[in-house]
Amino acid sequence: MPHQHHNGQHLVFVEGVGVVADENGVHVVRVGDVVSNPPNAWHWHGATPGAAATHVTFEAPGDFDLAVERRDWDDNYGRDLGK
Repeated sequence: MPHQHHNGQHLVFVEGVGVVADENGVHVVRVGDVVSNPPNAWHWHGATPGAAATHVTFEAPGDFDLAVERRDWDDNYGRDLGK
């Protein structure tokens, strides 16, 4: 689901194939990739529909806001994402 973190967030992907979307588009990420989302940046992330992914998240406790626009989430998180 699209969301933002008022203090920013860092994701370290440790297993599988994932996806991160932000103002610049949809990005496929793999083991070893690190993604930094600046404060208040709209984004969404997770596993690709056909694969599992694990990431470690670094963020301030309780700093999670779902009150954002969905934008392209419904259209871009499809079955073929990441292939």
